[in-house]
Amino acid sequence: MTTHRHQPIWSLPEGLVGRLIAQRYPTVAGHRQRVEPVSVMQCVHARKILRRFASSFSATVLECDEVARWVVRRGAAIDVASVAQLDKALAVGIAPLRICVHVRGSGWSMIRRGLACGAGGYIVNTAQDVALINIHARQPQSVLLDVSSRPGGPVLAEIVGAHRIRFVGLHSDVAGVAPEGAVSGLIAAMARARREFGVLATQISLGGVAEADIVDGISRHGIADVIEDAVTDGCMRNRYPRPSVTVRGVGEGLPVR
Repeated sequence: MTTHRHQPIWSLPEGLVGRLIAQRYPTVAGHRQRVEPVSVMQCVHARKILRRFASSFSATVLECDEVARWVVRRGAAIDVASVAQLDKALAVGIAPLRICVHVRGSGWSMIRRGLACGAGGYIVNTAQDVALINIHARQPQSVLLDVSSRPGGPVLAEIVGAHRIRFVGLHSDVAGVAPEGAVSGLIAAMARARREFGVLATQISLGGVAEADIVDGISRHGIADVIEDAVTDGCMRNRYPRPSVTVRGVGEGLPVR
């Protein structure tokens, strides 16, 4: 087991981290938490508790004007899941390269808008998504393959054969599942991709990390270590170079004032 620097990334005032996930999971251990609107303070602390990893915020936090201004000032990354969210991110001043577009079968309108504005990357899960990006992009686009609900082999074959797509890694939503199992599975899949297609994925992308913390009963003081240890163990087991980790969709589900 790898020895990590002991950083108090989850040792925040009681209840603060919970506010980030209370909208989806309001009842924990028999107690109902009060759901507070998204705020700059929450976003600041979210970045702090996730500082071992790269992180990006859900576009829903931009509905709070104060938070939107803070996100722009800090140059934070944003995840968008609809054309409306993409337009909102651009309208408040988010740099296009800081935007990740979650396509996931949403069709041409989403891809067209992303390509037009120069979005920094895409998360896809269908061969159609891949084909549309490859046909209409004028230059190579960074793509993560979402394997949350289906094996990625057939879609990955399309990605590898596409001239205007740069495969950078795999994405999975870990809400409701053991995060260590999800991470281990991602690295095993990356190792298979290298063997079968000769591609080296360098990024792991995780959604629903805070939700997994609650659902699986993992102390928030230890979930970062759980993820890091899973990456270390998975890389050793599969003899795979250590990928970077990005936690996505921070703040999703919180109400707006």
